[in-house]
Amino acid sequence: MVKISNIYFSASVSGRRDLQPFYENISEYISSLGQNILTPLIASKTIFEEERSLSAREIHTHYSEQLVKCESLIAEVSFPSLGVGFEIAQVLNLEKRVLAVYNEEYSPISAMVSGIDNPLFTIKSYKSLNDVKSAISYFLDSFE
Repeated sequence: MVKISNIYFSASVSGRRDLQPFYENISEYISSLGQNILTPLIASKTIFEEERSLSAREIHTHYSEQLVKCESLIAEVSFPSLGVGFEIAQVLNLEKRVLAVYNEEYSPISAMVSGIDNPLFTIKSYKSLNDVKSAISYFLDSFE
């Protein structure tokens, strides 16, 4: 596997947090591959407590800076999220690669995500954590 040092992990934060423990599993797996996750709080159950003292502008600035720093974005997109959609668009505009994964149980997902036609964008459905791990490993292995 090629070393991709900076990964931006994205998932629903303000909307539904039903999959937060699953986000944590995904984040831990990415880290176990030797990757640096620029956004560890996204998967954390304490994100609201940790960001409580920050203004919306400070949060936006922080995550926008991480989007510039990242080499790729991995997003869990099972639930509609304006923030995740914004992040995907920003990273694609920066000509960086994106992997979006979604749970088949929550299908169909937003057409604004599933309809992206860009060679830098990959979308995969999953039924289990092992499916997500396989998709992430394949995505990271495909970097040249």
